[in-house]
Amino acid sequence: MKVEIGPFPQYDEETQKYDIKKRKIDINIDRWDTWSMDHTLALIIHPMLIHLKENSHSYGMVDDKDVPKRLRIPKGWVGSDENGYMDDNGSDRWQWVLDEMIWTFEQIASDDAENHFYTGHSDIIWTDIDVNGNEITAEEAEDIGNSYVRMDRGPEDTFKFDSKGFAKYSKRIKRGTKLFGKYFQALWD
Repeated sequence: MKVEIGPFPQYDEETQKYDIKKRKIDINIDRWDTWSMDHTLALIIHPMLIHLKENSHSYGMVDDKDVPKRLRIPKGWVGSDENGYMDDNGSDRWQWVLDEMIWTFEQIASDDAENHFYTGHSDIIWTDIDVNGNEITAEEAEDIGNSYVRMDRGPEDTFKFDSKGFAKYSKRIKRGTKLFGKYFQALWD
């Protein structure tokens, strides 16, 4: 992938518009870029989210249901104050949402983020079986042509998978991608 996107065009006072057509945009997608497109895009999205967080001068409005209780609008709050500002947690809610998105895309962009859910060594024994589950020889399996294979753990197998930890991790990734979609149009400064 090769991407070149020039600066956003200047505001034209006469037309009172941005002339988007003047912006240089050159994007070339290679066939391997879509093989694991979520990973490819995460490599771009992650640093952009970090940059937005570090250089932001504003914040998006965030629904209470999307943040922890400690960041929700205080009970009794009736709307914006005389200057149009939300409650004191408005910026904190946005920072929390950005942090969740940043963490999510860091995980997706990583090559080994899921490895800590796996420990040990796999020792697998593959056994040919017939349609009734009876063990057969490789020659018999070849003669039958419609045989199956059973997978058993071998005597040296110490493989473990933290399914509860992985489920929690996956749930957080899903939440981060949902937040990204929901607040996509608030990703500006």
